[in-house]
Amino acid sequence: MIYTINSQLKYNSEDGSIYGLDNLSEPIATLTPVLNRILKVLIENKSQVMPRDRILELVWDKHGLVSSSNTLNQYISMLRKLFSQYLNVDNAILTIPKKGMMLSSELLIEKEESKTSDKILEESTKHTAKPSHTIDRKKSVCMPYVVF
Repeated sequence: MIYTINSQLKYNSEDGSIYGLDNLSEPIATLTPVLNRILKVLIENKSQVMPRDRILELVWDKHGLVSSSNTLNQYISMLRKLFSQYLNVDNAILTIPKKGMMLSSELLIEKEESKTSDKILEESTKHTAKPSHTIDRKKSVCMPYVVF
């Protein structure tokens, strides 16, 4: 499914590619599978608070993976940085204490079911070159530590 976010980005939930509206032939970012699943879950439930446990279940447990709240926080941080960078929206994903997370009402998300969607899907399947900006957990997360 293709979604338009704030009339600035196109998001393909099938492969995690994100395009700027000025260039639909090459993605500006490609999400890792986990980031893609998190964003897809949040978009599909955009008008409601998603409990942390439910997100962990849908994104990790359902796919035979093990995770924690800390890991979820790291991935949410990456998505927030992406929205901040490309949409200038600082509070794109809201944390509701003791309840869960949800997308901010600042994000206008529209589901596309037009020829534009078909064009993006077609381009994303043809695109074999590495995207100009790939969000990869291994590269994006820096965890300093001290050894005694």
